[in-house]
Order: sequence, then C-alpha cells, then structure tokens
Amino acid sequence: MDTLIFGLLLYTGWVTYRGKSRRLILILWTVSLAAVLWLLSHHITSKLPLNF
Repeated sequence: MDTLIFGLLLYTGWVTYRGKSRRLILILWTVSLAAVLWLLSHHITSKLPLNF
C-alpha cells in the first residue's frame, strides 16, 4: 500500500511539473492526501503486540 501511495505522489508531482490542468492536479492532490491520512490513521490506531 505504501508503494502505491508513493507512486501516486510521484505521479502528482510529475503532473504538476508538466503543467497539466489545475483540476487534474487538485483531484490528484486530494486523493493523495486522503490516502496518506487514511494510512496514517491505520498505523496510529493499530496495536503493537509487545509481549515480554
């Protein structure tokens, strides 16, 4: 999942660099942000199995 999000962020940066339409950039940026926040939320709320 991390690899897909990283690829999406790279693609968003490439589209921004190429100067595509602002609507496409905004959509990609919003989707990227939502994916990163979802993954962060998943990692923060998961329990760590620490058994000593």
